[in-house]
Amino acid sequence: MRVILRQENWLGISLETISHNLTEVRRRVGREVRILCVVKADAYGHGICEVSHTLVKHGADYLAVSNIYEAVTLRKNGIAIPILVFGPSLLQEAEIIVEHQLTATVYEDKLPVVLSRKARNRRTEVKVHIEVDTGMGRTGVACNHAIGFVKNLMCLKNLKIEGIYTHFPVAEENREFSLAQVKDFQTVLRTLAREGIDIPLKHAANSAAILNVPESYFNLVRPGLLLYGIYPTYSYRTRHDRASGTEEATMSLLPALTLKTRIFHLRGAIAGATIGYGRAYTVKNDTIIAILPIGYANGYSRFLSNKGEVLVKGMRTRIVGRICMDQMMVDVGKVSDVRLGDEVVLIGKQGDNQITVEEVAQKAGTIPHDVVCQIGKGLPRRHKKLDD
Repeated sequence: MRVILRQENWLGISLETISHNLTEVRRRVGREVRILCVVKADAYGHGICEVSHTLVKHGADYLAVSNIYEAVTLRKNGIAIPILVFGPSLLQEAEIIVEHQLTATVYEDKLPVVLSRKARNRRTEVKVHIEVDTGMGRTGVACNHAIGFVKNLMCLKNLKIEGIYTHFPVAEENREFSLAQVKDFQTVLRTLAREGIDIPLKHAANSAAILNVPESYFNLVRPGLLLYGIYPTYSYRTRHDRASGTEEATMSLLPALTLKTRIFHLRGAIAGATIGYGRAYTVKNDTIIAILPIGYANGYSRFLSNKGEVLVKGMRTRIVGRICMDQMMVDVGKVSDVRLGDEVVLIGKQGDNQITVEEVAQKAGTIPHDVVCQIGKGLPRRHKKLDD
């Protein structure tokens, strides 16, 4: 059969949808609660600068990133609102934090001292948020040391304690453990209050907690996945889909991302033939195999081999054989009038069918965060702006 030139793979990102999802989060938590929008990991693969400008335009109060590089990128691209750096910062990065008016996460003694000194040298003020470990077991000051830590920081000149927060490890699946964390965090806050210490911003709720632990809202929430129309797990997505249009539906989130490619080769395959590396798939009946120019080098998980599905002319078609570095094979024998160059949807809607990020994650044995972060690395993005 005739082979056409390879077609581009691409991610479509709807900025209008992201603004809609921000509105839904605000509706959920109430207007008295501020929203810190998480745009780390290149806005979960959606494009940090484009997404951040959209969120700021539609009322985000704060942004949060993983590291100094992401924060400085936003500053250099005209983002002026407060930016919280979640990840640990090195002492030599203190100058950059102060220079670009970033907000640092702190939970040990050395960084605040250096930040204070750098801020004094520049005759300015640096803001920090204190992370308290209530059960994540990763970073953060222990609850029983939090009060002393806060008091020590209050002695540092040119350093303002703007916020205090904690982090949930299982908010999507274990309310009991999460509520115990809330209780421990509240104990810290009450003890501070008795000492006459009132830290302005108090936060704990990530996307999962926004859905599952409303007791954790305090006066600021930290949506990440929800902004992109993605639920923490496949079960959350199916529960939402069942409730859609009913009184049980508490949020109307829309997926912002689509992943598409095109068929660049078609070939017949007879029953008994094997497909791809390792001969991992045996054709059961005579069929047609479509070859797609996308693979694990583009961030599409190899764990979807012989499991995943794609949409061709609105029909679900199965991935057959092992996903290759830059190609994959799908069985299109039941799809009518398949042609070279036909658009194929790996994530998103086509016709009446839809493949979600949550479904892809569930089949690959991973989490939605992993799916979007991986595919966002090696593919061109086409951002649909609000006025397009």
